[in-house]
Amino acid sequence: MLRRKSGRQGMAMAVTLVTLAIVSLLGLAMGTIGMQSMNEKLRDSHNTQAFYAAEAGVLRTIREVDVDNSWSTGYSNQALSLANAQYTVTIYNNLTGTSDLVVPGVGTIPMREAYVHSEGQAGPVLLNGQRRVKRVLKVYLYKLPGNLFPYAAFGDQGVTMGGGATTDSFNSSVGNYASTQASVDGDIGTNGTSVNIISLGGTTTTVNGDVAVGVGGVPATAIRTTGGASYSSSSVLTSPVPMDSVQAPTGTSLGDQSINGTVTLPPGIYGSLTATGGANVTLTSGTYVFTTLSLSGSAQLNISVSGDPVIIYILGDGSDATKDLDLGGGGLMNTSQDSTKCIILGTDGCTRVEVAGGADAYYAVYAPKADMTVTGGGDVYGSLIGKTITNTGGADIHYDKALENYDWGQVIKPFVGAWMED
Repeated sequence: MLRRKSGRQGMAMAVTLVTLAIVSLLGLAMGTIGMQSMNEKLRDSHNTQAFYAAEAGVLRTIREVDVDNSWSTGYSNQALSLANAQYTVTIYNNLTGTSDLVVPGVGTIPMREAYVHSEGQAGPVLLNGQRRVKRVLKVYLYKLPGNLFPYAAFGDQGVTMGGGATTDSFNSSVGNYASTQASVDGDIGTNGTSVNIISLGGTTTTVNGDVAVGVGGVPATAIRTTGGASYSSSSVLTSPVPMDSVQAPTGTSLGDQSINGTVTLPPGIYGSLTATGGANVTLTSGTYVFTTLSLSGSAQLNISVSGDPVIIYILGDGSDATKDLDLGGGGLMNTSQDSTKCIILGTDGCTRVEVAGGADAYYAVYAPKADMTVTGGGDVYGSLIGKTITNTGGADIHYDKALENYDWGQVIKPFVGAWMED
């Protein structure tokens, strides 16, 4: 009997020990899982902090180059005051360069661009001095060229006006056209020097301003007037007016837009925008990229701004047979009556442009490779810069002097779609 009791006690002891072992293992497992969960949450927190640190480095860099376009100092282990994080920024700056910049391991940085590499770190400091978690952002910056719009109309290879067309000026930064109109400063010009490179025809065609011809040109032979057309004065350029190429933002396209209704398009990169019939298309403050843009019928393009301008890039379709930009139809309406709030920029692929005037046609077009035609007799308030300018329908061009003082050289922006994480 005693032996059997002892055996049962031994069995109970074994079961107890096994049970305790299982409970201990379960407790250890639960503790391990809990610790892993805490570590994962901590790592997620450090990941977020590292990302925001990298982003802070990018934003600070943009502010620096906005003030000094040539800034390339960068930052090393800059601590964030409200987080256990820091950032290091390397910038390859070609914003003010005169040729492409080749950077080993990075690639080619075109003129008026900069490449920013911002590494954010967060978490405890390791033995090597680095923090545990790293996040990297790569951003390409670009800037618009300097003063793009020094003339009411400038054709790199010639200007033709007729049909009673006139030029004058106003200043939207001071007041509306009616209150600031002046019969001066409606200048036109060309870089060309050949005979009749500027042609003015029609009894009432008048340039209320200077007519400038290219370096070495002779105004008496380069400027032709017929039918009583006139201009206030003439001059010879001392250096060519730059006709710099435009670099459009890049990124994923939102596709073609065929519109025959009322639509507000958000800023972004698109294919071709075609508005027909009675379409009413509104663009808001921000940057747009279109392959082509065409208005027909009574379709209107409305510019609605809240501070920042609407900037439109036209890439062109690669064919001289079609219009890359056509503002006919119901025309472009910018009710702010401030030309600096609607800027249209054509890249080298934009070779054919047709614009039209109207009561609220306040805009400026810079398309250095485009043959630009002004259709109809409506007024254009702003500036037209192209390869050639043809305005024979009698449209008046009112130069907005606010464009003259608008410092495009300080507009530094990230490329659309270029805010990438490594």
